[in-house]
Amino acid sequence: MEMEGSHSLYVAACYILAYFFIFLLCMVGNILVCLIVLENRRMRTVTNLFILNLAISDLLVGIFCIPTTLVDNLITEFFLKTQDFTLVLTFFHMICGMAAKLQIRNQR
Repeated sequence: MEMEGSHSLYVAACYILAYFFIFLLCMVGNILVCLIVLENRRMRTVTNLFILNLAISDLLVGIFCIPTTLVDNLITEFFLKTQDFTLVLTFFHMICGMAAKLQIRNQR
């Protein structure tokens, strides 16, 4: 009993497990970086503050981009897959992706 435009249960489960694993690694790794830099005074150098900014940027990518990409990949004929939704999704991906580039530019 498979809906038209959707993946099989096995493929959907693989997608969910892979995205969950990536999301978990993203959250745990970047939160650890943030905690280490913020808790240890000796770690508060200019370079490490830059790394902290990149970790925060990666957290935002993980929070906003990974779930929306998972939904987009799971439901191939998504009812919100209109031009407006695609523009909003593209906007979030561009904002999250450009955050690190803007931080690099501001460090110079």
